[in-house]
Parts: sequence; C-alpha cells; structure tokens
Amino acid sequence: LRNTHPTHQDLASKHEATSREHTQRVEAIKGFIEKTNTDTHISHAMLHEQVQGLEREHGDRAAKLERKCGELGEHVSRHMQLHEEGSEMIMRHGEELAERRHEHSRLEDIAHQERS
Repeated sequence: LRNTHPTHQDLASKHEATSREHTQRVEAIKGFIEKTNTDTHISHAMLHEQVQGLEREHGDRAAKLERKCGELGEHVSRHMQLHEEGSEMIMRHGEELAERRHEHSRLEDIAHQERS
C-alpha cells in the first residue's frame, strides 16, 4: 500500500528533499548572477578608465597638433614674407640693372658720336 499510496511522512520527506535541491539551485544561480554582475561592473570600470585615458591622450594630441599647426602657420607666414622681400629686392636689382644698361647705352652712344 505504501508504494502506491505514500504516507504523509513520506510526502513530507520527499517535499523537503525537493525543497533543499531547489534552494541549492537558487543559491547557485544567485551566486552566478552576483559573480557575473561583479565581473560586469569590474569590466565596465576598466573600460571606463581606458576611455578616460584615451580621451586624455586624444586631448593631449589635439593640443599638440594645434600647437604644431600654429607653428607651421607662423613658419609659412615668415617664409612668405621673406619670399616677398626677396622678390622685391630682385625687382629693385633688376630695375637698377636696367637703369645702368640704359645709362651704359647712352654713354656708348655719346662716345660713338664723339668718335664720329
């Protein structure tokens, strides 16, 4: 009869064993979730630190690039100014040469006329 109709004590013992198994499974799942959450928080914190480091590095590089661009702009401006001054000096020198050639030709003409 007991095999086909368990007693109240048998059912209570079976229920207690099932309850213990269920509690163990729940605790294992809770432990897994807590560990996963902890790992996720640690990973997130590490990634956050890496992002902040990259942002600082980007800011430093951007500032350095801005300084270099400013230096290059100043260098180009100075170079263009020197080029302009050099061009003006060459033009003045060319004008002086043209005046000297003209004066030389005029003096040659005078000398040639005096010889004739």
